[in-house]
Amino acid sequence: MFSCRQVRAGDIGNDMLLLEEILKARGLYGGALDRIFGSQMDAAVRTYQKERQLTVDGICGPNTWKDLIVL
Repeated sequence: MFSCRQVRAGDIGNDMLLLEEILKARGLYGGALDRIFGSQMDAAVRTYQKERQLTVDGICGPNTWKDLIVL
């Protein structure tokens, strides 16, 4: 089973790179692939959550990860 930690603004790590790559591929993130959850990533996550009718909180938790990976 796939799992990633919950990530939010200020977090740094390899799971951030995965999130950056997924959202960049979907045209939602235009920032650097730097493994840092900054303001552009926060905006991209919120946009994705809104478009997918998920809870819009800017946190990539279990529900957002599941939706991102399943699509």
